Amino acid sequence: MVFIHYDGLAPRKLAKSNIIGSNQAKARAPAPSSGVKRWADALGYAQAVKAVRGGASQVTNAGGAVLGALLNISYPEYAPMEFQVAASAVQADAGYIPAEVVEDVHAIASRDLADRVASLKARSMARGALKLAGQAVAQVDASQSEFADVRGWLSLPSRIRMARLKLKPGKHRVTARFLDASGAVIATSIFEDVMIRTGRRTWLQFKTAR
Repeated sequence: MVFIHYDGLAPRKLAKSNIIGSNQAKARAPAPSSGVKRWADALGYAQAVKAVRGGASQVTNAGGAVLGALLNISYPEYAPMEFQVAASAVQADAGYIPAEVVEDVHAIASRDLADRVASLKARSMARGALKLAGQAVAQVDASQSEFADVRGWLSLPSRIRMARLKLKPGKHRVTARFLDASGAVIATSIFEDVMIRTGRRTWLQFKTAR
């Protein structure tokens, strides 16, 4: 018999933002020159990145218009998650077997995101700088238009645990026990009349979200 325990809920992403620069200068900004109509007349991409990275609170485009330099860098981050269930085990007439973690979905997803977050921040900064350059022409604040991608596979568990018991052919009563970090049993699930057949595996599964 093979017991599969889907432990916890899938890791969930939160949108995090870093605001660089100050928008206070925009309130004092004069109207842009009537000659500032083309992209070439606006603040260039490289200039925008340099100004914002340098901590400038305002920048000036080629037409002389003073603009607030507010850059919103948005990126995803996994929310910390804690669950009561910290372990599980199954018991039948053949004995008591703890379930082992065979796949730590949360750890895998966290490592993958950590490997990509620098690239995600760089792309967000590039998009924000382009928007900053564009608003030099349009005079429209686009600083809040940057959003992190927080899509995820929400049907996955946080961890997958597995236990195997070698049982004789016939019907069995199997009890799954779910334990907290101290080892205390906080929940049980009983499987009645579990049929074991010679030369075949019987699969049991259970999901906890607490």
